[in-house]
Amino acid sequence: MEQIKVVSAAQMAQAEAQSVSDGANGAEYMKAAGRALFHLIEETIEQKELDKRVVLLIGKGNNGGDAYTAGTILLKEKYDVRIYHLFDDKEVSELNLYHKKKCIKHGAEIIQITSADELVFHPTELVIDGLVGTGFSGKLEGLYAEVIRKVNQSHVVVLSIDIPAGVNGDNGRVEGEAIHASVTGYLGQPKIGFFINQGFDRVGALHQLDFGLDRSYVDSMESMAYLVDHHTFAYELPKYKRTRHKYEAGYVLAFAGSPSMPGAASLSTLAALRAGAGIVRLYTPKNTHLYHLAPEVIHSEWMTDNFASLNSELSRAKSLYIGPGLGREIEARKLLDYILQNFAKPIVLDADAIFHLRDRDLSQFDHPLVLTPHRKECMYLLGIEQKIEDLKLFAQIQEYVEKNRVVLVLKGAPTVIFRPHEKPSIVVSGDPAMATAGSGDVLTGVIAALLAQGIEPYMASALGTTIHGLSGEIASGEKTVFSVIASDLIEYLHEAIFHLLGPSHNT
Repeated sequence: MEQIKVVSAAQMAQAEAQSVSDGANGAEYMKAAGRALFHLIEETIEQKELDKRVVLLIGKGNNGGDAYTAGTILLKEKYDVRIYHLFDDKEVSELNLYHKKKCIKHGAEIIQITSADELVFHPTELVIDGLVGTGFSGKLEGLYAEVIRKVNQSHVVVLSIDIPAGVNGDNGRVEGEAIHASVTGYLGQPKIGFFINQGFDRVGALHQLDFGLDRSYVDSMESMAYLVDHHTFAYELPKYKRTRHKYEAGYVLAFAGSPSMPGAASLSTLAALRAGAGIVRLYTPKNTHLYHLAPEVIHSEWMTDNFASLNSELSRAKSLYIGPGLGREIEARKLLDYILQNFAKPIVLDADAIFHLRDRDLSQFDHPLVLTPHRKECMYLLGIEQKIEDLKLFAQIQEYVEKNRVVLVLKGAPTVIFRPHEKPSIVVSGDPAMATAGSGDVLTGVIAALLAQGIEPYMASALGTTIHGLSGEIASGEKTVFSVIASDLIEYLHEAIFHLLGPSHNT
């Protein structure tokens, strides 16, 4: 699996400056960025089914120079290009002005505006945000703020260069107005601000723009995190042979559901089956009525006074999950204690199981443990009582996983995966439609199924989270962001796996 180094905006700027100091040509960097941006513009117009009409919004800095460079290429390629420039020439950077003059030579129509009222947008054209780059911090005001408000209210497709204007690349904060981008073409490496605080809500789909920085400068930067590249996941999916039987395909034990929350058991078990488990056996408390349990699931009850009756199945299963809808009663805690002591294979701990883990030392267990909390559950687990900055939370989670020797999947948008002795991994697949009850139960089943098929815990978490997210994207595309429910995620798991396998896969 390939991962892309995530850095701060300051690190990226320093690496570029160092390369120029070492002899690289900044003007050539801008040309290369413009070419890469042009190709992304072409791709975006095709995907969004827009006309070959492009509007460039140009600010003072080199971010605007990148936009002008792409604009020159667009004009050469016979695109309809309209350019709004916000500032007088004496206020802009040298490279910005240089590429503005080049663009004019190729017939550019440049409109210098003093008010956002002068902006005109059409719904079938693409707007390029070249207002400010990752060097920005603070709050955009005045004409910048007016223009951004007008863009956001126009509901046009926006492609931001490097970062949406108004977003801080180092911390993801938005202190005033900020562009809501449909697509962000980032220069070099993704910035940590894309993924934390308000950043992820603004960046849209992420695409790398290679501007020619030598790889050695990237290698010299210390990563803050890694972005998971799911295009390399085909080789990480479980391998299978023609003669395999259901136990070889993976036997998952599930401890989920309760009389008041039976749905979590139904969702998680079916998800485990759809993610490749050969057999799933579900244990629920007594009097749990499962109205929608898949017929393929074997259903038993666990007895509060006889946990030893579970031993034969504990010895046969390849993985186990516990927690979805289980409840927080003392009997559930006793069950969890028994399983942790008597099941020496991978365990996924979710929902109510996480509630029972607070202040518990998990380092005593040698078998792999994967915890899958959302943010609120994670803060409870770590004993954090008040709202905390994302990077500070990440640091405390990293300390927790180091101490307890676990993998922790922090569910959310994006999802962040932590493991001992490594930087966090960020998974961006997913869709707002997945913010629906039961979505996390589906993820638990998927990860448990991958573990049962022999995938190691971190990879099972990264792969499972990606499959889960892709299924959400597909479901949203079919049913809209308003209408997706957790069951729909299971319905599209197979399409998500096909997506990872790629078109060359021969079944």
